[in-house]
Amino acid sequence: MIELADRPIPILLVDDDPERDILARRLQAAEPKYRVEHVLSLADALARLGRGHYDVVLCDYVLGSGDTAVQLVEAVAASGSNSKVVVFSALVEGEDKE
Repeated sequence: MIELADRPIPILLVDDDPERDILARRLQAAEPKYRVEHVLSLADALARLGRGHYDVVLCDYVLGSGDTAVQLVEAVAASGSNSKVVVFSALVEGEDKE
């Protein structure tokens, strides 16, 4: 069993589909210590990462406007952050991304 830290665990969910906010709500419901924030674009994600630390960044591979999770992974790596980035994608459009 994994022991959670004594502090809230900040998670950033990056997904350009506003309907995917259900994933953020499911994560927080599963574990009250998770503090999940959902942003809709690469630009918003980079801005949030510039203002604070997230232990985990969950990112859809395709972010719209030609942006992909690769750019986010590169930015996190270049910043020297110890945030862990998890990239996910649905194989079929409209399927849940879990």
